[in-house]
Amino acid sequence: MQKRQAKGSNTENQFPRILFLLFLCMALLSAVGLDYMNWTRGKSSILFSTQTKPAPPDSGAPLEDIIRSRIADLGINPTKVKRFQESEQNFHLTIDLDPMDFERLSETLEQALVTGRASILKKEEYEEGAKRYVLWQVKGADDERLSLLFSFPTAEAPTEPEPASPGPQRKIAIIIDDMGYNRRSIDDAVAVNFPLTLAIIPFTPHARETAEIAHRNGLEVIMHLPLESVNENNSMNGIVLCGMEEPVVLSILNQDLDEVPYIRGVNNHMGSRATTDWTIMRIILERLKEKNLYFIDSMTTADSVAFKMARSLDVPTARRNVFLDVELNRDYILNQLKALFRHADRNGTAVGIGHPSEITLSVLKDHLQPLLKKHKSRLVFASEIVN
Repeated sequence: MQKRQAKGSNTENQFPRILFLLFLCMALLSAVGLDYMNWTRGKSSILFSTQTKPAPPDSGAPLEDIIRSRIADLGINPTKVKRFQESEQNFHLTIDLDPMDFERLSETLEQALVTGRASILKKEEYEEGAKRYVLWQVKGADDERLSLLFSFPTAEAPTEPEPASPGPQRKIAIIIDDMGYNRRSIDDAVAVNFPLTLAIIPFTPHARETAEIAHRNGLEVIMHLPLESVNENNSMNGIVLCGMEEPVVLSILNQDLDEVPYIRGVNNHMGSRATTDWTIMRIILERLKEKNLYFIDSMTTADSVAFKMARSLDVPTARRNVFLDVELNRDYILNQLKALFRHADRNGTAVGIGHPSEITLSVLKDHLQPLLKKHKSRLVFASEIVN
């Protein structure tokens, strides 16, 4: 009887210990779990690596991940990025760049942010002394906020008079994409009264009529070739898709070329997937070479291989430097137009791409002449830019 009481006493004495150990294990597991969640969100971690766990841009990646990933992709020195934390949900990044790096980064970064379900709420631009500043206010998919300040030297006008020359040496080509959907677009493009290059999509309702009118009015015509995109609808007529056999690609390409008369060259419509495919681009570019056509890489993705391959095949080529109207806003379009001229100032040539919206064509009509005069440049057809 006494032995049974002793055993019961031992069990009662051990129960608080067991309960304590269970509680301790649960607390440890909870702490580890919370620490892991902090690590996956890019916050400070005790047990895991201090590096932010990367997330692909298309899954709503944190804003800083998207920005630093794009900087790395373009080969820009990451030490140029400085981080300032304002609060848990708000912080600032400053990026000191060369003007050329700013143009490369800003265009591809805007696309990456959109893909990552982020949006640019506001853009501001100003100059102080010899520096130009561009401020973006960005909102992420989870209401994350970020202020992104780019800074770079201004392209100052020369203080000494330039030597006399026979005429302006800087050349700028402006391509108007997505032509062929309606008659008004070609009438408005002609009314701009400048040498625009018109990119016409095959199988659109007014493709042939647009080419005819453009040709009669002395404008250059190119074919806006539909190519497979990562994000867009890939079901349109005349589109070339990755994975197609060579005879199929050539058959579609030949039909597209026949749909648009008077063409001097080709640029890509969409194509963020197809222009990264060496096989598809080789088939297309070899055919264009046979037809004595040039190719403009619209650079719908920073990963495009089209420009490099065209050069390797000796196809006359150039690539887009500035998109004029990602936003249909007069101030935005005018700023992009000025950026196009600054690019030509630094490099001798520049290619801009816009669309036949009433706003875009109105900005061109109102501002091309003063900008050409100010920058001692001339507007040319795309065929005069390719090499």
